[in-house]
Amino acid sequence: MNNSITQCLTLALALAICSSAHLAQAQAPTTLTVQGLLKNADGDLIDQSTSFEFRLVRAGMTLWTEVQTVAVEDGLFTATLGNASPITADLLSG
Repeated sequence: MNNSITQCLTLALALAICSSAHLAQAQAPTTLTVQGLLKNADGDLIDQSTSFEFRLVRAGMTLWTEVQTVAVEDGLFTATLGNASPITADLLSG
């Protein structure tokens, strides 16, 4: 996966985690749904199943990772993170 896609996915995941961080105090979810738009280096929309590696990174240290093959149609994808490797409350704290 090229570096700009990895950076975009990392940013999207970080924003999603931050926006749901208030839930960590009450009841932490074990999954997180993310959506995105995937293009190739030429800017064309991807239209095929694609392997993604999702990571939760804090201060340069990978805390959580999950690899999934996700259906991508007209560049759009939705993935539920935490199905194979649950996102636990301790990952969302601190």
